Amino acid sequence: REDQLRKANEDLRRVNRNYMEMLGFISHDMKNALGNMLMSAYNLRDGVVGKLTQKQKIMAGFLVRSSERLQDMIKNYMDLSRIERGELESRKQIVDFEAHILCPVLGEIEGQLKSKGMRITTNIPDPYEIRADPDLLRIIMENLLTNAIKYGKDQGKMRIEATESDKDWQMSVWNEGEGIPADQFGNLFSRFIRLKTEKSKRERGSGLGLFITKEMVERQGGHIWVESKVGQWTRFSFVLPKDKG
Repeated sequence: REDQLRKANEDLRRVNRNYMEMLGFISHDMKNALGNMLMSAYNLRDGVVGKLTQKQKIMAGFLVRSSERLQDMIKNYMDLSRIERGELESRKQIVDFEAHILCPVLGEIEGQLKSKGMRITTNIPDPYEIRADPDLLRIIMENLLTNAIKYGKDQGKMRIEATESDKDWQMSVWNEGEGIPADQFGNLFSRFIRLKTEKSKRERGSGLGLFITKEMVERQGGHIWVESKVGQWTRFSFVLPKDKG
């Protein structure tokens, strides 16, 4: 009986590994194709190929928003696949946060910011060098910023802040918006969980972004939390320790 259970567990783990590997391959191929499609959608919406009628602008905007949602879902499935396959190891090094992390991420999400008309301000020491895994940190910031764009107020404000203490580095992303009720804080970082707010009902997603973000913070020895005032704002903050590992 025990041997049968052990074999069944091994079979399930093998099936899961194969599934996650296939998911990673498919998502990677889709991401490349979707990137080209999204760039074309931005050019169409922005009038690069010619002036659009009002109806055409509405359709182009719909195409952009749908493509952005699909891009976000594909990225999350790729990251989940890497987590499940044990490929996300933390390799820390000294990183210039603004030059090597924030600026590249802001460049990648520029189209989404433009779609929502949101304004970003920063409050970051210069220089702000931290010891972290640059790949994991880039994914953390991209997830938090795209989350702020998705659930933030149209034409609203966003703020990125960073501080340093003797023990750790702290970074946060704040945005104007409808906020998150405190009774939903406990489920925010679980996989496949989506908020039960009016904005969340309109915005589709995988329910994986914050789960993946938490995983990548914790793999570097840190922790993440949320603060919010319903009807006004939300802030996600995380700290990374100044360890020697």
